[in-house]
Amino acid sequence: AVLSLLAEPAGQLGGELEWRDEGGQRHLRATFHGGARRVGLLGHADTVFPLGTAEFRPFRTADHLAYGPGVADMKGGLVLALVAIERLLALEGPRPTVELVVVGDEESRLVPPPFMDVLGQTDACLVLEAGGRDGHFVLGRKTGAWVRLVSQGRAAHSGTEPERGSSAILALCREVLRVAELDGTHPGLTVSAGKLQGGSMTNVVPERAEAALDIRSLEPAHLDEALQQAAAFDSHRGVRLSMEIDGRWPPMDPGPSSRALASTYEALARDAGVPTSAELRGGMSDGCWVAAAGVPTLDGLGPVGGFDHGPDEFIDLASFGDRAALLVGLLVAIEEHGIQSPGRNGDHA
Repeated sequence: AVLSLLAEPAGQLGGELEWRDEGGQRHLRATFHGGARRVGLLGHADTVFPLGTAEFRPFRTADHLAYGPGVADMKGGLVLALVAIERLLALEGPRPTVELVVVGDEESRLVPPPFMDVLGQTDACLVLEAGGRDGHFVLGRKTGAWVRLVSQGRAAHSGTEPERGSSAILALCREVLRVAELDGTHPGLTVSAGKLQGGSMTNVVPERAEAALDIRSLEPAHLDEALQQAAAFDSHRGVRLSMEIDGRWPPMDPGPSSRALASTYEALARDAGVPTSAELRGGMSDGCWVAAAGVPTLDGLGPVGGFDHGPDEFIDLASFGDRAALLVGLLVAIEEHGIQSPGRNGDHA
């Protein structure tokens, strides 16, 4: 439904639309032809919230802020992309070919996004996740993995003969607490237990249990070390434990071209009097995959916002004008000058 809402104005603006079905989801690409250089604008239409959340916590505005599930992550960025494209097309002068790619499954996918054949061939990729609460944009992101700890015990009647059983839940809980102690053992290393489930009935010693963990790190080597330590289980009577890696994603590791792109964006912001600077974030995005393919990538270029994935998620509506203008300026600068560090006065930006 979100993609359909985007497709209509994108088509009206002259975008050539392409739909793909992949991973049980639909994905949209809209091409706006321009000059020789191609720039990807990347976003996603899904949220982390279960179906129906918007019914009891609907979109609302108060003063200059907007609230609702997914406004920052990342419906606001999708709207800003369309605003920027509309402004870009209205300008006289050079502008790049823009590939707007909006996928339908970013929040749950652990493989490269659809349309990587397109994004991987662009001169730059600009991701429209929200800017931070302080207006910063993203130059780097952590690497990480989603893992499952699986505990297999032995069922028994919990009232008449509990001694015949081996609790999968108790063993798993002890292991989750052990793995959680890895949090902070290296700078930027985080461990979060996101889901725990197991057992069948209250009066049955649980035979099986699973836990889903999120482990992230600044350095791939530290992630590898943490995964090895997570799989080094203690001994539990009658319980067999294993670890499965559901998937991992690469870091968004800024190279010289991404840093030059960031310098251009910062020069634009200085000229416009808009406070912003580059930062590192722990959250993953599809920008990680594009950057890993060697494409200069910036993220967090959407509206100012924050508290993603929670009940207080918001965006600052007053930031739309400045952030859209900066995005347009960056697109024009890429077409006119390529990706290079600006002059001392930011003249080429």
